[in-house]
Amino acid sequence: MRRKTGFAITAVAAAAAVLSACSTGVAGQPVAAPTTGNVSEAASTNAALQQPLRWKNVEAEAPEFDYDHVGSRFGSAVYPGIGVTQVGPDKSTMDCSAGAAVTGGVVVAGHCDAAPGGRVQIYPNARGSSPIPIGVITDAVQQQTDPVRDFALLRTSALAPGSTVIAGRWAIAGVLNEDAAAQALPVGSPVCVNAAVTGVRCGAVLSTDDGDGELLFDVRTEIGDSGAVLFAVSADTGAATLIGIVRGGDASTSTATYLDPALDKLGVSALVDPAAAVNPRTDPRYSPAVVTAQ
Repeated sequence: MRRKTGFAITAVAAAAAVLSACSTGVAGQPVAAPTTGNVSEAASTNAALQQPLRWKNVEAEAPEFDYDHVGSRFGSAVYPGIGVTQVGPDKSTMDCSAGAAVTGGVVVAGHCDAAPGGRVQIYPNARGSSPIPIGVITDAVQQQTDPVRDFALLRTSALAPGSTVIAGRWAIAGVLNEDAAAQALPVGSPVCVNAAVTGVRCGAVLSTDDGDGELLFDVRTEIGDSGAVLFAVSADTGAATLIGIVRGGDASTSTATYLDPALDKLGVSALVDPAAAVNPRTDPRYSPAVVTAQ
């Protein structure tokens, strides 16, 4: 019988098509600016930077999710927000959430790699039976000093179609640069998590730097939510911007480490939706480490 284990660092902190970085299913080209010359590009950049990023709380728009017997989202392929379980050699388990879809898999929290090399699996039904092995976690980083970093790559070729649209509702436009966070996400800005246990829940930014280089926000996350993506939805376009990776929380607040530096360190690119993709060459508030999914 599957037991719920893992942690969200309280004290320390869909049939699915097979897609991968090597599969034609997720083959994509880096987001590129039109080659219309430096003057035109500079003008586009200035125009983008003069347009403030405005966000909205979308919790009321979130769909109802199905949960298994331990209260985690399930499915037959990996999608952002599904529960993933690492199994150690002693059969111990660590439950976490799949984060942003990237070339080669999904980003998860570094502390989700509790048993390095252990298989990671998902559950295709509400009973939590017949687990499906999906891959392994690699390249875990757990840096406890400022700036705190907590990320890893769950390498998998079992990525579900539609993984560039959060919860089937919000197409992913890009990834916010860490350096732009303070200006783009002033205190009080609405941000949301897409997590295995908590689902989609939104709250307000309390700080873009809690003193350890993490983003602090007033959403309570649960055991099993670590690794979930933190995102914000544009009040103008309805598209989602990825911000960070849920690290943990307490009774009323949670923290996230930034996704942008994780992409750089892991050598991967986030998958963005062709219907919503922002051009990072003309809006440098966005990370260039993205590819449009085809």
